[in-house]
Amino acid sequence: MSFMFVIFSCSIIEIDQEKLTEENKNIIDQIAQLTKQNKSNEEEISLLKNQFSEIQKAIEDDSDSVLINDSERQAYQQAFELIRKGEYQAAEVAFANYTKIYQDSDFIDDAKFWLAQSMYSQGAYNSALELFESIQKDYPQSEKIMESILKAGFCHFELGNIDKSIQTFQQIIADYPNSSVARLASEKLDNIN
Repeated sequence: MSFMFVIFSCSIIEIDQEKLTEENKNIIDQIAQLTKQNKSNEEEISLLKNQFSEIQKAIEDDSDSVLINDSERQAYQQAFELIRKGEYQAAEVAFANYTKIYQDSDFIDDAKFWLAQSMYSQGAYNSALELFESIQKDYPQSEKIMESILKAGFCHFELGNIDKSIQTFQQIIADYPNSSVARLASEKLDNIN
């Protein structure tokens, strides 16, 4: 009986060793798969980190832009408020500073118009005329183009260039009929004649 037991025991060991070898092979395969998956995850994490850095940089750039736009808008509104209050000398300084600081602004043509208007309101007709005419030349698509032409006509009138002012007012009436500037030009022509 003891002989059988030994044989039986050896076969159990052999079976267990085969089972262990198979399990070991499965574990090695699983480790290889996990290593491959880990490498893939590390690559994805690295990619996500790069994307996150780019997003952070874009947000920082955007927030700088928003701050610039806010300060730009605020400077314009403060200068315009001076025009509304009739503080033309202060408005001239504010708009002159604005046009120097925010040269690439979307409001630069408007700022130059109000700068010229503040000069006109103080009787600096030559300076205002130069600026109104530069707006016409430099910003032909400006929303302030009609007003710039009209104000240039007013400057010519104040400077004694009556013929040039009449010509300017007639041009406004012809180019922009049925507009508020055409009505103002017509009124001024009636006063001249």
